[in-house]
Amino acid sequence: MNIKKLFMSAMVLAMTLGTANCFAQISKSDLNIGGIYYGQPLSELVRMLGQPEWRKPNFIKFRYGSANIFITPSDSQTTVVAATITGGDNDLKSKAGIGRGATLDEIKAVYGEPDEVSSVGVTYVTDLADGYQYMLNFGIGDHTNHKVHDMFFRRRGKNEPYIKPNPRPIEEPIKAKGTIPAYVTEIPESELNIGGIVPGQNIDYVEQVYNKPGKIDDQGFFKTYNYNDKFVVKAKMNKGFKVMSVGIYEKGLATPSGLTVGMPYANVVKKFGKVNPVKFKGEGVEAKLKGCSDYTYFSGGKQIVFLVDKKDVVQGIRVEELDEQKFIEAKRKKS
Repeated sequence: MNIKKLFMSAMVLAMTLGTANCFAQISKSDLNIGGIYYGQPLSELVRMLGQPEWRKPNFIKFRYGSANIFITPSDSQTTVVAATITGGDNDLKSKAGIGRGATLDEIKAVYGEPDEVSSVGVTYVTDLADGYQYMLNFGIGDHTNHKVHDMFFRRRGKNEPYIKPNPRPIEEPIKAKGTIPAYVTEIPESELNIGGIVPGQNIDYVEQVYNKPGKIDDQGFFKTYNYNDKFVVKAKMNKGFKVMSVGIYEKGLATPSGLTVGMPYANVVKKFGKVNPVKFKGEGVEAKLKGCSDYTYFSGGKQIVFLVDKKDVVQGIRVEELDEQKFIEAKRKKS
């Protein structure tokens, strides 16, 4: 072998050794499964998934269809630092489109060769200068013919081995939706309907009836259909996108009883009775309604909200999934 060939062989060997421990080119932004992402505020996650089934300091458990979602909160209990999606059929996917049922070849086609292969699947790691590694794992076991059955992301110390969590509830489970005592139910569930749209419908139905909106805010796990800030429908992913709330902010569309924006709140009281108002924050398109009072009526696993100004005129109506914290507060005031 001449000197030139020897030099080239040495260069190839050096390059091979130099790249053997390099990590895949993923970043913290890739720690995102179905819109659940690293650093996400827990308050936003609750708006997406509803109240958790149970919580303890190290884990919070949510349900998504028949799947379980285990969240590890930050020390301050305000943001997401790890998430595991496991069990049951679900349509949640990573930011790059890998989800339950994907094969190892499909994963590699998107992310390349994994940085780690173990009994818990294949893992992609980004090694950052802050002293931590950020991991994205697809649980397929260590057999190449298996398909993805669970996914997780988390942060770990550089010398910390991964131990798969096996969380078990230790607190009393939160009461499931749809178990409201009869004495708190204010209106028939048939009244929780605006313009023919109710929570649980497929978002495609909204588009069939009202055409495409002027604006669609797509955040992965959930979408907002905004019809010029006058009619707003929010949906979350659940084997397709299902309506979670529908609101109106101008005259026109109405409830089955004909209640609509611009009417005196006295019309609502005449139909359903009066309830105690709660503090109204005013977020998103409803920010312009700050200062209004929030009158909420419950029925089944849903609720209807009337936003009423200081002149006792309805400025907004929203039908949505049950807010259990609001229900508990209403129950406390009524008892």
